[in-house]
Amino acid sequence: MSPSARNSCSEDDSVSVLPLPELPASQQGTSSISKGNYKASVSNAAGYLCHIELECDFDVTPQVVFDIFCHPDNAGAFRDIKMVGYRKVKSQEPGYKVVEVEQCGELRVLWISRIFRTYLDVTEDSRDPECLKTDFKLLRSVSNMGLGVSNSDLGVLGRL
Repeated sequence: MSPSARNSCSEDDSVSVLPLPELPASQQGTSSISKGNYKASVSNAAGYLCHIELECDFDVTPQVVFDIFCHPDNAGAFRDIKMVGYRKVKSQEPGYKVVEVEQCGELRVLWISRIFRTYLDVTEDSRDPECLKTDFKLLRSVSNMGLGVSNSDLGVLGRL
């Protein structure tokens, strides 16, 4: 699928980048924190991908939080998402929708700035008003540094 040029992140594959070094064993495992209205847990095995679980209380109704996660242009609500490149509805029924989403972000290290794109399947499930769910499944991630990650078996990355 080719996103429209107007809404897609720019891509320049002319820069070559060395592969990442192995993750030190000391960074493997699980870290957790609990403060005020949230509890977060981050776990990772060998490698750089990790599983993040976040529980938090918001002073709004669950429907408001669900609507923010499911809004077609929610980039303004999240610090690291610069824009939503495209959204394609893959399947839909009342209260349930699966959407492929391109999210664009920017990585800055010293004077170097790079755009990266993350493609997700987002499942929006509001069939049970007492249990609103949003699931995120990473399809692939691409940067303009010539790096690409494709891992469709990562499973659910986040759940609301």
